[in-house]
Amino acid sequence: MNSKATRVRFATLVATGCVAALTLTACGGDSSESEAAPAATTTTSAAPSSSAATSSASASPTSTTAAASSSAAPAAGGAAGKSVPVNKTIDDPEMGDKVVIEEYVRGFPVPASLPAIKDREIILVKVSATAGDKYYAGWQTGSLRLLTANGQENAAGSSTAVVEAMTAAGYPLMKDVKTGKAGAGWLPFVVVQKDSPSLTLQVKRSAATTSGGGTIAAQTWDVPLPTA
Repeated sequence: MNSKATRVRFATLVATGCVAALTLTACGGDSSESEAAPAATTTTSAAPSSSAATSSASASPTSTTAAASSSAAPAAGGAAGKSVPVNKTIDDPEMGDKVVIEEYVRGFPVPASLPAIKDREIILVKVSATAGDKYYAGWQTGSLRLLTANGQENAAGSSTAVVEAMTAAGYPLMKDVKTGKAGAGWLPFVVVQKDSPSLTLQVKRSAATTSGGGTIAAQTWDVPLPTA
């Protein structure tokens, strides 16, 4: 596991005309070629809309902004495995975020410049996300984790060599999304358990405490990825 990373985010509550600041402090487990996700949050004030968020299924993202931001199709003739559709939607009413797990590809070739991970597997997952406008926190790709059958939690990779290789092959990188905006793209996960018989994508929301004593509970959504 790499050392934990820290990220700070600020948010403003806009739904009721009140101004609030949301600070997101990130820390989470990661694997080789991975970066940390948020693990705890604090805010000066908040009015959670529900005690727990829910998830739902959808064939495709409905946001027109997300459609405008959709990524290019993978280039033909690549050595990676075939695309497996997922089409699962995660709605977070607390933050106002919407994340769609669209599809994934296994066995993306390990760049020759990274011999240290030649015995691992690179799995690419395509997601689209719309960040809510309730807080100026935006949505971060670091909130996603890929779990293999052995229980290992893998954060999305950040290796320049992997990102350049996947982009050249037609899999543009998914980036963080600003408040009220939408985006789409692919995230690389470098997993130690090559050819894992099962994969589960996790979407995590950090806990938050408000200055008025209110709380926003942490929430994790599990999305089992279908087999090819």
